[in-house]
Amino acid sequence: MSNIINLNNSENAMVQEIMAMHSYRRPHGSQTEKEYRDRFIVPLGAVEDQNRNLILKIGENPKTLWSSHTDSVHRGEGPQRIILEGDIIKLHKKSKSSCLGADDAAGNWLMMEMIRAQVPGLYVFHHAEEVGGIGSNALLKNNPELLHGIQAAVAFDRKGKTSVITHQGARTCSDAFAKSLAVQLPEGYKIDTGGTFTDTKVYRGVIPECTNVSVGYENAHTSRELLDVKHIMHLRNFLISIDPTSFVIERDPKSVDTYSGYGGGFRKGWYDDEAAYGAGHKGRAIGGVASVPKGKAKKGEPTSMIDLVWDYADEVSDILDESGIDFQDLWFLVQERIAQRELAKEIISPVQLAITNAEREVENKLQSAAKAGTKPPHPPTGSKPTVKVQAGKAGSTPGERVAAQFSGSDVTVKPTTQTTQTNNTSTALVRVDPVDANPTPVVTIAPPEEKVG
Repeated sequence: MSNIINLNNSENAMVQEIMAMHSYRRPHGSQTEKEYRDRFIVPLGAVEDQNRNLILKIGENPKTLWSSHTDSVHRGEGPQRIILEGDIIKLHKKSKSSCLGADDAAGNWLMMEMIRAQVPGLYVFHHAEEVGGIGSNALLKNNPELLHGIQAAVAFDRKGKTSVITHQGARTCSDAFAKSLAVQLPEGYKIDTGGTFTDTKVYRGVIPECTNVSVGYENAHTSRELLDVKHIMHLRNFLISIDPTSFVIERDPKSVDTYSGYGGGFRKGWYDDEAAYGAGHKGRAIGGVASVPKGKAKKGEPTSMIDLVWDYADEVSDILDESGIDFQDLWFLVQERIAQRELAKEIISPVQLAITNAEREVENKLQSAAKAGTKPPHPPTGSKPTVKVQAGKAGSTPGERVAAQFSGSDVTVKPTTQTTQTNNTSTALVRVDPVDANPTPVVTIAPPEEKVG
């Protein structure tokens, strides 16, 4: 039951629905995200488009696009334990989830309530906002006709309780529009120029007014994330009676402001509106592997660059801003790093990957012998441990140990010899033989004192 006092039955049902929605961890494309969409959004009549966005239209020729996204930055999928303390939803103290996911389940719920109230508009529950606005970019590219006639795009994907965003890096909506929207929201809502990215930014070149509205959550993308249920329900009461025809439309979408900052110029990219998060939920990949020397960190303090950025996202963001590094330049660098990583994955074939694993097995054996104080089992002088890719099953010859296994009928390898340094004193010769007879080659390691047949 709800901990908020003085709720009627209808309000209590709303709280229970909000709680249920936040019990899902929803990384983009996960099974849990699909179950969440199927349970809460699809039954309202929303239909998935070719870009995996859920879309519903109310009214003829709507002028306003209402936006939120269904994915979260959770590191894993499945259910999570949450609690309601007073007016606040947050993770249970025993939960191991990386975040609450109010970014953007809160926005989803508000749009669901607007749909139930039949507020006119084009409702888009976007796919994969947290990893680069994939759904919104795909919609703009593949279905631009859907946006014809839309004059305003309003997202419910902002932290806090007072923001009507006018700038997402560059200006994306006019002050006049922001004011005409704010007067229809609870007291305290006002212009905020400090936005960065949500899906509505993608449409700034074709839709005149593109904004983002606070929905009552804080500390997004962290385990300290929380949602003020009292605020979101209060906001809901205004939104279900909002009048889009009273919006003031002034901005020319063809006059897209440039963004100047560190490095100069505006680069196309994305940076989520709620945290210094960089590469999305799977990456946690700003910075390197620098860490605190063992024994120096106090209990509970971060011990690596990754943990530091993850745990203190707001502070890191402020430091970067104060250092002259704006979000567009940082995201540009992150994109370059991601592209390099993906290219490397494409270059590394299954055989190369298997060889790398095999080399590691040889090195581990030599290092284990050294730690044990025994003489490494080297063969006679001039001989070296051999790794061979062969057609056959693991364990078919004495002394075999499987390092990696893969399958694929298109795997063929030309004879080659590679030499790799395994430690300061030992070098392992890696021999790769042709693999044609068996579509399931196995990488095996023969100890130095034995031969591979």
